[in-house]
Amino acid sequence: MSSARPSAVEERLARWAQNNPASPVGAVVDHAVQLGYVVLAPEGDAKYLRLVLDTPAGRGATLYVDNFGLTAASASTRELTAAMPGAVVRSRDVRLPFDATDPMALLDSFRRGVTGGPAGPPPVVPMQATVQYPMPQQATVQYPVPPAGASAVGTTRRPSTRLAVIAALVLALVVFGAVDSGFGGAMSVLGLAVLVVGVLAAVRGGAHWAHIASRRVGGIVAAAGLVALMIGGATLPAEAPVTTVAAPPPSALVAAPALDTEAATMAAEAQLLVAETEEATPAAASDLATGLLGDTAAQTAVETAQPTTALAALAAVPVKGRAPKTGYSRDQFGAAWTDVDRNGCDTRNDVLGRDLTAEAFKPGTHDCVVVSGQLADPYSGKAISFVRGQDTSAAVQIDHVVALSNAWQTGAQALDAARRTALANDPLNLLAVDGPLNMQKGDGDAATWLPPNKSYRCAYVARQVAVKVSYGLWTTQAEHNAMATVLSSCPAEPLPGGVVANVPARTTAAPAPVATPTPAPAPRTSAQPAPKPAPAPAPAPVIVAPAPAPTPEPEPAPEPEPVVEPEPVEDPEPVSTSYANCSEVKAAGAAPIYAGEPGYSRKLDRDGDGVACEK
Repeated sequence: MSSARPSAVEERLARWAQNNPASPVGAVVDHAVQLGYVVLAPEGDAKYLRLVLDTPAGRGATLYVDNFGLTAASASTRELTAAMPGAVVRSRDVRLPFDATDPMALLDSFRRGVTGGPAGPPPVVPMQATVQYPMPQQATVQYPVPPAGASAVGTTRRPSTRLAVIAALVLALVVFGAVDSGFGGAMSVLGLAVLVVGVLAAVRGGAHWAHIASRRVGGIVAAAGLVALMIGGATLPAEAPVTTVAAPPPSALVAAPALDTEAATMAAEAQLLVAETEEATPAAASDLATGLLGDTAAQTAVETAQPTTALAALAAVPVKGRAPKTGYSRDQFGAAWTDVDRNGCDTRNDVLGRDLTAEAFKPGTHDCVVVSGQLADPYSGKAISFVRGQDTSAAVQIDHVVALSNAWQTGAQALDAARRTALANDPLNLLAVDGPLNMQKGDGDAATWLPPNKSYRCAYVARQVAVKVSYGLWTTQAEHNAMATVLSSCPAEPLPGGVVANVPARTTAAPAPVATPTPAPAPRTSAQPAPKPAPAPAPAPVIVAPAPAPTPEPEPAPEPEPVVEPEPVEDPEPVSTSYANCSEVKAAGAAPIYAGEPGYSRKLDRDGDGVACEK
């Protein structure tokens, strides 16, 4: 395997093989080497390897491989891989999962598309040196090490060149700031540059050219840039030096504070994005501990529940032990707040727009970015005013009703990547709630955390049951008992979102009749006389039946009256009613529209509850 760091590649593949022995990543990397790809390990603890091909133009074309599939991230490679069988086209890249594609054929097709060469392995290139690399199948394969100045080294030069250019530009701006405003000016320029890089890395999941390998590190870099920017602003001189340079236009003077405020807000939201899905284990158990139903009582409550209720639907959720949390990360459920419905808004703003009232949107975002609104918090029962900003956005957070960590340990490990992404962004599993309570809940299930607002607990648990039914998840025995306990207090509570559970048929066996035993006769002693035989039954008397009387002739039936056929009535032409959006529905005075009524469509029902345009 050609690599600038063969030991790092070896370590990464061995770790993947230990975590997921069924993954074909080792064989995929072997095949890539045979086809002429150069395998590189990025800096840091990134969860991927780079498979690089030289193009006829002398530029490297890169695929990223991890334990679950291949990814094309650049514009040219996305265009090439988007049409391949099994490709999942996303907003920033194209994903080729192992469980939905043939990775060996994809590598060959990608190589032919990039180089224009024939199918199959390329000619063998003489090797200058070899390294031994143990694959997970215990086979030893020799991989060529690229010679000095070869293309494998050239493929790593591009990020370094980009980093050098940006660093030189930032250094020039810092020097200019120092000359113009001293230490405060230099710190302000440096802080703003670091803040922008950190925000971009946090939003995009990393910036490999800047050696930022994850969203968390990007958030930390953004926070450091914000601190530097504040220090620079605090140490600027009180009076600007008098110069002969013309003053900037008033619009620039107004835009600078606005830019700083927006950058600070973006940095805060990047940190919030990490905090919302951190999902730590809750510190305290639920207050149901003293009133919890036992195993038998919980099972009886579920089996005797009325059909179509959430309590009855609990019978469709298996009860198993909790699986280990090994391998869990937020990235297993796709990029945070992906625009899965492709409406141009991320999932967080979709949920804020659904759950807030009197909401206002940022101009120029097509009613996407929510800047303010009122939340009737279901968890606390309180009214919360939401204002988007550096210090205020965290007051309202988006909670996964079934926490992603809990889902991972109760069946989501077996789902494919697309299904897990759908679970993480499903409106059925998302609620806008009080931020501190969301942090308090962590990854708790119904046995360890329930909303303090007891009047909402039935709806909360019913929504958890609906999510588990929809995605084939299970519960632990403690979680099952806690759910049954809550739903027993509201036996008519339905499943939300139109979810229908496939409840097993109940069979009730009729009790077998109890036979009355016949007492056995007492034993006869020698002193007792033998019993007399029972007398024969008298013959039944013979009864002679009289001859039947003759049947009278039936009277003739009356003549039927003529039937007058009604005039056929032509059915009216069906009226087709459709609306492009909720604005048209409201203008027509038809809001809200219920499922089954003219004009209802799934695109108008954003929360999937069967009621469209309810606001």
